[in-house]
Amino acid sequence: MVEAPEEEPGGEECDEASFFLDQGIYEEAREILETVMIAFPGHARASELMARLEALESGESPEATEAEDAATELAVPVVPALGESPAERDAFVLASELAGEFGDLGVEQAAPPVEEDFQYSVEEVFAEFKKGLAKVVKPEDVDTHYDLGIAYREMGLIDDALHEFAVAREGCLGKKRELDCLTMTGMLQFQKGDARAAVGTFKQAIASEHAVGEVPKALGFELAMAYEAVGEPGKALYHFQRVAGLDEKFRDVAAHVERLSATTSPVADPLPSATSRPGGAAGTGSRLPVAAPPPAAKPRKVGYV
Repeated sequence: MVEAPEEEPGGEECDEASFFLDQGIYEEAREILETVMIAFPGHARASELMARLEALESGESPEATEAEDAATELAVPVVPALGESPAERDAFVLASELAGEFGDLGVEQAAPPVEEDFQYSVEEVFAEFKKGLAKVVKPEDVDTHYDLGIAYREMGLIDDALHEFAVAREGCLGKKRELDCLTMTGMLQFQKGDARAAVGTFKQAIASEHAVGEVPKALGFELAMAYEAVGEPGKALYHFQRVAGLDEKFRDVAAHVERLSATTSPVADPLPSATSRPGGAAGTGSRLPVAAPPPAAKPRKVGYV
């Protein structure tokens, strides 16, 4: 009998980090990779992923270079030479960065009249910039709207990012890209402080037929975190246990289970089937099995001499 090859240590963690890199979630990816590299010094794949992460963050990737070249061709208002203020500089720099995220779309903007004492706010610059985008980026252009969502997220423009992911999702219902849109939307809702909305979004994402491999564990973990944030520790424990049922070493899920089990009991929270949401396919549902709750600790007998 041929023995199966031993799985590379840290392989699952690297898969998860790669997933976060693909989604543009760099902080989560860095945290996981640093943990792997501490536990397994010289880990080849973790080192490769870390190099990729640093390239993405510094804009040295080929895609970033192409985007920067395209940005120079995109018409962006020129900063007045006279009376230039920090607010003006920041506004135009942000507009240029956004342009570079998705390449040359042929958007042309008329520069405001140059006046020595005239100042432009960031809001005014982006309002004009987005008007130009709306003329050339069609709602069905899923990839461009998704890339815009990533660009807005990197700039901290959460509401604009949420809008772009919502538009992108409408154009790819039932497809793999819809799962990406739901994942990013849930992350942004949680970041914005709307954990209740994030709960609903993560539940839809987990129910997707495309939620396979490492994705259900990552989404299940985020769902549990959202439930705890809205003050429902029982449901949070339930979903932490589901993730632990798949992989008890996934991130720090075991510690969360132990912590919550000390003060609460799991509350069942069934996930929706794929048929209960737009674009869902019949007969599909959650990929996460229900984990049995840990056995209750047996009472200890204490004897006295």
